[in-house]
Amino acid sequence: MADGGAGDGEYTAPARLGSLYDVLEVAPDASEAALLRGYKRVAGRYHPSRTTHALSRSRFERACVAYRVLRDREVRKEYDYDGQERWGRSEGAEAEAFFCEVHGGCPARGGQRKPRDTVVELALPLGAYYNGRTTKLVLKRTRLCPQCEGLGIPDERLRGLCADCRGKGCITHTTQRAFLTRGMAARQATATCPTCQGTGVTVSPKDRCTRCRGERTVAEQKHFNVVVEKGMGEGDHFVFPGEGDELPEHVLPGDAFVVLTESKHESFRRVGANLVTDTEISLADALTGFHLVFSHLDGRQLIVQPTRGTVVSPNKKWQVVGEGMPHRGDPSQMGHLVINVTVTFPSWITSEVSSKLARLLSKPPQQVVLEEGFQERTLVAADPGVLSEREGSAHATKGAAPVNGDAPGGDVAACVQQ
Repeated sequence: MADGGAGDGEYTAPARLGSLYDVLEVAPDASEAALLRGYKRVAGRYHPSRTTHALSRSRFERACVAYRVLRDREVRKEYDYDGQERWGRSEGAEAEAFFCEVHGGCPARGGQRKPRDTVVELALPLGAYYNGRTTKLVLKRTRLCPQCEGLGIPDERLRGLCADCRGKGCITHTTQRAFLTRGMAARQATATCPTCQGTGVTVSPKDRCTRCRGERTVAEQKHFNVVVEKGMGEGDHFVFPGEGDELPEHVLPGDAFVVLTESKHESFRRVGANLVTDTEISLADALTGFHLVFSHLDGRQLIVQPTRGTVVSPNKKWQVVGEGMPHRGDPSQMGHLVINVTVTFPSWITSEVSSKLARLLSKPPQQVVLEEGFQERTLVAADPGVLSEREGSAHATKGAAPVNGDAPGGDVAACVQQ
């Protein structure tokens, strides 16, 4: 189910994947934040590092393409206007074709004219998204052999017609099966020729390219400079057209996708444009004032303190305006630094301190007169699991009145009688 919230709509899982919204498991009126959450959820579930199943790989690629289209507001408007009508129940390859059409690229390329896109995750610390950073990335990819230009041989004339498939690239097997009512029936099945691997030609081992040894491709490393802008974050990605794998059976090289992820920070966590941190203060600090020292993501040392006379309540969130994350596209606009304050109370104070506090806090005197029929009890701290299902059933069993009137052995009373 998609995440709820304003603008997210309600999502119901379809019988089969159709629209790009179905791929990301979000409603058609989903907000940009909901699209990002849906993409991270689906792409993480079917990431190739978790499973090697072909269907999972397809779902992962569809999620990348779907988010690539829907995160762009103008492209999403075009898709919502006539994309679904044009495609009907669209799949990932059609989505990519639509994306290229809107952006004026990738003309007339079919589903098999381009290899699968190469997707690489780039993990960066929170400070990189706060300050901006240019990072060097090394991408491992497959490219056509530069020595033989993907032929596998120095000269095209050295190729010979495959004797097994006679240049067709495939072979046909015929099998016969007996049926009680129809007698013998023949069945044909076509498969890729194992000798030439579907090329229809063969090459003598002595004529193969000395660099790729007839494989037609070589492994190489490509260096990229990834420019991370201030305010970018996890889920943002870069596209390097034509910088992915290059294979002989495809006309065009694949694209390379660099998807940003965020490393955990020891002090801060990011929520949208805000930074959130937790701190713990004493009761004395909450009543009389305190100051906190933070080392911010840009190296500045911040001293944070409440206005004099403010009593810090643990039930409220406190913030420092303008000390959050910069907004992408306009880094002069900043979010806030939100501080979750936990106030620790002393477990015990003396009667003398209690009397002084009562006077300082102007506590009115309390006089309790026990009338007939009233019983006095002392309040004590409850066990942590007193309201859990297991504890509740245990106490219910132990608390049942015994037939002989004796108290159950080993039971701990919740209150102490005075």
